[in-house]
Amino acid sequence: MGWVQSWLLMERFSINRYTDV
Repeated sequence: MGWVQSWLLMERFSINRYTDV
């Protein structure tokens, strides 16, 4: 379940960057 959390974190970071623009 460690990789899942990492993937979710990356997804959240990507979305944050997109919404930040």
